Amino acid sequence: VVFVYICLVLPIFGVNPSAILAGAGVIGLVVGFAFQDLLNDVVSGFSIVFNNTFDVGDFVDINGNVGNVVNMGIKTTVIRSFTGELCTLNNRLIVNVRNYTKADNALVINYFRLLPTVDLQKVYEIFDQEMDEILVKYQDDIIEKPKIVGTNAIGDRSIEFQVNTVVKPERQWQFRRSLGDELVLMCQRHKLPIPGVSYIIENK
Repeated sequence: VVFVYICLVLPIFGVNPSAILAGAGVIGLVVGFAFQDLLNDVVSGFSIVFNNTFDVGDFVDINGNVGNVVNMGIKTTVIRSFTGELCTLNNRLIVNVRNYTKADNALVINYFRLLPTVDLQKVYEIFDQEMDEILVKYQDDIIEKPKIVGTNAIGDRSIEFQVNTVVKPERQWQFRRSLGDELVLMCQRHKLPIPGVSYIIENK
């Protein structure tokens, strides 16, 4: 009411209220858009907390940004990457979340290759014996003993074996590298011809 009264009185003093109304409209739109983003950030922030999507300290992948959550605010979430960089994300933009900490376990998949002339039965026997020791050595990481699930590919130069291991959350990356080293050492100890070793990792 006061604003309408002012607009009616202004012409008496020679002031055109149209310009003021136009300016107020522009300011209102700018403030409205800014407030809308802030409101969306706040609502998204509360949704993350209520749904227990992640907590401070969790190791996550958010929109392709991987690291530990170091701060959760009403407007933004901050992640620290492997190499120490801080990534700040507006809560409203958080869409794809993978929480490695809250997972029950993780599946590590290793591949190793041997020459096709190798005795398969001997490979399985050696592997089973070696993995008994690995299970004890890495008992803080492993949930289920590593096992060969079969051969993936047979070529002129190599046979590829797939090794699956179920490990505890957040242990998969370090264990993947450790088991890769152990597989190389296994082949060296037992004189198994090894063309190369490669790895992939998945969540279970």
